[in-house]
Amino acid sequence: MRLATGMPRYIALAMLLIYAGLLFAGIDLVYWDGYAPASGFAPVWVAISGLILATLMLFDIGAEPVLEDGPILPSREEFRRVVLALAALWLFVVAAPFLGMIPAALALMLFLLLVVLGRPLLPSLLTAFVTDGLIYLIFIHWLNVQLPRGIFGI
Repeated sequence: MRLATGMPRYIALAMLLIYAGLLFAGIDLVYWDGYAPASGFAPVWVAISGLILATLMLFDIGAEPVLEDGPILPSREEFRRVVLALAALWLFVVAAPFLGMIPAALALMLFLLLVVLGRPLLPSLLTAFVTDGLIYLIFIHWLNVQLPRGIFGI
C-alpha cells in the first residue's frame, strides 16, 4: 500500500473532505422513520461509500502503475458512447415528468443496453423489465414514494 502521488492525491483529499462534510451534515438528519428510511439515510450511506472509495484512491489500493506518457484519449467509439449516454440521461430527466418515472426509466435502460452498449435484445429486455419492476416495488409499493406518474399513470 502506497500513498498516491500527483493529481490523484489531491482529488482523493478533496473527495475525503466533501464526503466528510456530507456525513457531518447527514448525521443531524433523521435516519429512520418508523418502517422506512428517512432523509438522513441516503446522505449517510453515500458519504460512507464515498469515504471508503476516496481512501482507496488515496492509498492507490488495487491500482495498477500508471505510465506517464500523457493523457489517454478515448477512441471515437468510446466518445460516441459517452455522448449518447449523457444525451440519454438528459432526455430521461426531461421526459420523466411527462412519461412517468417508471416508463422513462425503462426507456433509458433499454436505450443504454441496446444502443449504447450494443447488448443482445432478450437479456436487455429481461434486465430492463426486472430493474424497472424492482424500482416500482421498492419505491412506489414498499416505500410509498410519489414518483412522477406522467401520461401513463404509472
